[in-house]
Amino acid sequence: MQILNIINRQTIEWADYFKPYFYYFPIYNLSIGYIGIQNKSLIEKVYRRDGEMTTWDWLIAGESVFRMLIELFVYYSAVMFYEYRIYDKYLRLTYSYGKLILGQLY
Repeated sequence: MQILNIINRQTIEWADYFKPYFYYFPIYNLSIGYIGIQNKSLIEKVYRRDGEMTTWDWLIAGESVFRMLIELFVYYSAVMFYEYRIYDKYLRLTYSYGKLILGQLY
């Protein structure tokens, strides 16, 4: 009996294709980090480093934590940009300068 019959070769190929796009979503990085921590002993055996790796190593959860740290600054900047209406001030300023350059300012 196959429980994971839905995960076939075509599904794995699609997942590999979309993997670079999934990295932009924090929930994907969080779950990959959790899966890496859960499979720590298996990863140590595959790379023949029994007992040497910690949960913060790049192969286990380090890459996911690093990506989420970068996303923290990106998403924080986006929230502040829209929360304090910086885009609105910038658009008004460019509109005023455009009118000034064209000589149409009051």
